[in-house]
Amino acid sequence: MPALRKLWSRFPVRASFWFGLFALPWPGVPHAYGAILAAILNVVLGKDGPPVEVAFSGPGSEGGPWEVLTRVTESETGRSFQTGLDAHRTGYLPAAVFLALTLALAAPRRAKWRFLAGGLAALQLLSVLPFLAFLSGRLPIVAYPLGAPLRVTADVLYRALVAPLGMTYAVPVLLWLLLRQLSSARPDGAPAAPRAAGQPVGTRRGRGAPAAKRQRTGVTTR
Repeated sequence: MPALRKLWSRFPVRASFWFGLFALPWPGVPHAYGAILAAILNVVLGKDGPPVEVAFSGPGSEGGPWEVLTRVTESETGRSFQTGLDAHRTGYLPAAVFLALTLALAAPRRAKWRFLAGGLAALQLLSVLPFLAFLSGRLPIVAYPLGAPLRVTADVLYRALVAPLGMTYAVPVLLWLLLRQLSSARPDGAPAAPRAAGQPVGTRRGRGAPAAKRQRTGVTTR
């Protein structure tokens, strides 16, 4: 048991354990996550028209178990098309990496909750980027006429942050490092309490204080 506790005290071991747990093919997780992501997308990007209707739906009879479907319909002509996005790579895996790193962090519970809320919210908003990039000019029907500057920006961000396979893991790690730096949390424990300026290391007030300090303060010890 001491050996296990020593092993568990190491940050990489804890992070690997949590990520392996989240990465397992648990039944029901693809459908639940896809339904949640589709609900978020309907709030953020859904449109009732006219001129265009945009609706998102979670995994079902069409597509794969992790695929979020997007249906775009022109209100006047009735012309429509449907496409899908792999929510496992663009949303779930980055969230699992960030969640594993945060749970492995040695920090107060309240600080962890704030850490998780900020990081997961940012990652889920990032999962909206592929839909925005594709539906603003790369597909037959333009659902979001953003204008050239915003459309190019969305496309560049998609190609840089989402499209490369390695960014599935790099983006949540970089986000976690940034938030950890801002929060001053450390992987292996809480940050040490700041020491007052001029206070010697390893001294205590009272009986253990240096003689010079006792003379200055007028305190007599026996």
